[in-house]
Amino acid sequence: MGKKEKGPVKISKKKAERLAKKEAEENDKTALKGEDGVTRAAVLQQAVITGVLASRPDALDIKIEQFSVTTFGRELVQDTTLELNHGRRYGLIGQNGSGKTTIL
Repeated sequence: MGKKEKGPVKISKKKAERLAKKEAEENDKTALKGEDGVTRAAVLQQAVITGVLASRPDALDIKIEQFSVTTFGRELVQDTTLELNHGRRYGLIGQNGSGKTTIL
């Protein structure tokens, strides 16, 4: 006795919606891959961070002059000096996805 071939499988509307949602999430993940194939957060695809390192590369303190941050076409910081001293603690406050980690 051979196996019978089955026709198209019927699924419930709820299951179809879940499958569509899962597929959309997978498509979103691949859309966030950069040209080099590395997956990044959406904010990193739209972030522009510029500055000139004014401290020595081997120094523990960091000083960046002409520091600017632009995300999604909106300037957050423009032509300022960013100075972080070794041993100090700093905090960045902002909404999720606003680019706090991007600055770091």
